[in-house]
Amino acid sequence: MQRTWAFGLVLVTYLISAVAISKSIVYPPPLGEWDKQHNYPITLLSKALKQVDQQYQLELYEQTVDQEQALNLLYRNQVDVVWTMTNKQREALYLPIRIPLTKGLSGWRLFLIKPEHQNLFDSVKNRNQLKLYTAVQGQDWPDEEILQRNQLKVVTKPAYADLIEVLTSGQAQYFPRGVFEIWSEAEQFQAQGHNVKVESSLALYYPTALYFFVNRNNSQLAATIESGLKQLLATGEFERMFNQAFADAIAKTQLEQRRILHLNNPSLPKQTPLANKQLWFQPK
Repeated sequence: MQRTWAFGLVLVTYLISAVAISKSIVYPPPLGEWDKQHNYPITLLSKALKQVDQQYQLELYEQTVDQEQALNLLYRNQVDVVWTMTNKQREALYLPIRIPLTKGLSGWRLFLIKPEHQNLFDSVKNRNQLKLYTAVQGQDWPDEEILQRNQLKVVTKPAYADLIEVLTSGQAQYFPRGVFEIWSEAEQFQAQGHNVKVESSLALYYPTALYFFVNRNNSQLAATIESGLKQLLATGEFERMFNQAFADAIAKTQLEQRRILHLNNPSLPKQTPLANKQLWFQPK
């Protein structure tokens, strides 16, 4: 009887361990083949988890979803982690890991425009002059609120695929995109036959952060991811991965040759770790 009990205990222990080892973390898939920046947060997440010796298995959600759909899935515990720009509303609904994945680079914005509109932006010297033109953004993106709160005109659409049509039809004159995403998106749109280019004289800047978010009830996963990211920061691996992913885009952007228009971000939570300079990109 003792042997049977002992065997049963060993079997139960093994099964519990197997369940722990096979625990998966479900994350949303890229929006399309052009969504090359998708690889960076996944690689970062995978390495962060390995730093804390957790045997998690990363697993793609079964369908392509947009940003708001991904957050709704997170709220319903149908995905386990999402990365997106922070704001007060999102930090109230979801649990943020407050380490900016792109070192605030998502707050540095260039414009997709029609080539014939370059002369319009050549004459823009300040935010008031930018108010003459209309931006296009995704509906419910944090950028939408930031632009509107800075008295800039914005047209929104819920579907990402519709935004380029708003731009090329002339309903909007510029489409602000992060410096790390605009170059690949411009190539993709051009390959699809859209007559667009990256505007050459301006950049927008507002303080913001791209975070991993988890469900508010999943504090253990949040702590695990945060611990792993902090270890990557301490070893310098975080900085190495950032440079590997974004150095080319930063160099191509040539921020030092652009007029930078600064915007306020009233939706930025007070807990944002702006004082920790290690966490933020600074142009040279």
